[in-house]
Amino acid sequence: MATVNGISDALDPANAAKNTLKLENTEKRDTLIKIEKKYQKQWQDSSVFNATAPTTAEVPIGSNAAKELHKDHPKYFGTFAYPYMNGTLHAGHSFTASKVEYTAGFARMQGKR
Repeated sequence: MATVNGISDALDPANAAKNTLKLENTEKRDTLIKIEKKYQKQWQDSSVFNATAPTTAEVPIGSNAAKELHKDHPKYFGTFAYPYMNGTLHAGHSFTASKVEYTAGFARMQGKR
């Protein structure tokens, strides 16, 4: 019966404040989260990471030679090797993908599609 009383006490909303973990010294984390949200909003508004090929409204089919099209609308193509999951996950796995993500974003900011 003591176990049942303990469980009911733990689930009682009146005891929630006592059972809630209080986070302290989170100023640095909160600042980083705020900065991250700010830049994510900027990236979303400017569509930096959205791939957009020229439409037929921009460039009608057959109106430009391939060289002109590549000059007017430069493109970027990045690939990376998928990590083998035959061991434990480590920082190198995310590093592989982050290099391509960084270079793709940089190419988009240069106007490449």
